[in-house]
Amino acid sequence: MSFFISSFRNYLNVTLSVILLVGGIFVVSSEWLLRARVAPNQNIERHAEFHRTVSRPGAAFGDSHVAMGIVGDPEIANLGFPGDSLQEVIGKAKLYFTRVSPTKVLLQADPQQLAAVRLNKSFEPIRTMFEQKTALLSMLKLSVPIYRNNIVGHWQFYLSGADFKAIRQFDPIDGSQTVTATFEDWPEDKILGFVKRILADQIHVEANPNHPTLKHYRELIRWLIAKGARICLVAYPVSKPFLKIAEGYGSEESSELLYRALASETGAKYVNFRRNDYPNGLFYDPDHLNKAGAVRFTAEVMRECFQ
Repeated sequence: MSFFISSFRNYLNVTLSVILLVGGIFVVSSEWLLRARVAPNQNIERHAEFHRTVSRPGAAFGDSHVAMGIVGDPEIANLGFPGDSLQEVIGKAKLYFTRVSPTKVLLQADPQQLAAVRLNKSFEPIRTMFEQKTALLSMLKLSVPIYRNNIVGHWQFYLSGADFKAIRQFDPIDGSQTVTATFEDWPEDKILGFVKRILADQIHVEANPNHPTLKHYRELIRWLIAKGARICLVAYPVSKPFLKIAEGYGSEESSELLYRALASETGAKYVNFRRNDYPNGLFYDPDHLNKAGAVRFTAEVMRECFQ
């Protein structure tokens, strides 16, 4: 009996040692991958540091449409980041304007923000990055949620032989993340496939103003106005090919009705640039402005919102 117990213990020890060894190799190699390939080509750490240190009384919040669409205005800090949900907008805005007195504030008001996947995405996993710079976040890239959560995809990308390269250029002056390319030479089938992937997330938008996230969004607007802010809810430009393909979707109309009602209820202003006259050359892809488009749009939206 003692022989079998001893053998089992030895087997267990060997198994645990192998697991720890493999796990250790994976952690160490993943940390190398993040430091050498991923982090230099992503902007999340630069963005978080900008959010923690900038102190402009005006700011823009939202996802990649904001990050790529607001540039060069000395009064506005671009605090948008690709993929940000309304809960992340709420969390970042509250943290920022707890230490900075607000004046002009741009809040994104696009249909995608009302998709269930966005409404239910929490700010909590990344809150620490925007509250303070910690030793753990500095020393261990795996502690950064956006890196860690995508580690399998990063390994697949690396093992496929693909090159990691920055898509958006981060501007340390205003916080924008812009691109100079355009989709003008895209074939029609590529445009169609791209737009349909985007629209898949917003086929059904949450038009119920009593959704918990929308309640918190409403509370944010009122909190900012009470602090002296002028609030503008902004629907960001998309290209004409995008809108043509989206004609059969009700999300455009239902989201506009919701945001207009929200603005009227809170005393904010709502402006919709989705039905714009911008040529394709001002867009990076059918859904996002490039830098030239951002320069034009920033001047126009600031004029529409605050003059």
